[in-house]
Amino acid sequence: MWLKEVVRAPWPLLVQEAWLNRSATAGSLRLPFMDLRRPPQRDPAGLERVLTEALERLSRAGQGFGELVTSHVRLVVAVDHVAQAYVLSSRAWGSTFQDPSRTNGHILACKLVWAAAAIRLARDAKAFGRAMDRDAIRDACWQAQQRYLRQFPDAEEWIDYMNPNRDSGGSAAGAT
Repeated sequence: MWLKEVVRAPWPLLVQEAWLNRSATAGSLRLPFMDLRRPPQRDPAGLERVLTEALERLSRAGQGFGELVTSHVRLVVAVDHVAQAYVLSSRAWGSTFQDPSRTNGHILACKLVWAAAAIRLARDAKAFGRAMDRDAIRDACWQAQQRYLRQFPDAEEWIDYMNPNRDSGGSAAGAT
């Protein structure tokens, strides 16, 4: 779990990031973040830029996508050694940002929509005493991501690129 990476982060860096209380903002949307990666991957200014771009795209898409993300993802954490993951109890999403989401706000917005939907659905299941159906949550997250993508030109190309069931050979405009 990526939370172990946070605990293993150098304490001075962890304290500094917590004290700085960093946030990316776009209009009324605000998303706190911490960059706990070690140099040379550490880039809080770059992380703020791409998060801000993602929030701007979420806002432009309308349909409540920005509010979905900022209501359910309370913290974005960049760490060194983790696959993308989220922690339901803290409503945080973590990533190494060693993929196109490091510089592409559209891809990052897609990932945030997925994370927000997953967190919301898992928390709802827990609140209603239901078992989490991971396949149903995955399907609902994919549907939310497609609804987001359909708000933009070249949606079908992006849907193909982001499809969790596709082979890894596809590419979308501006993905890198």
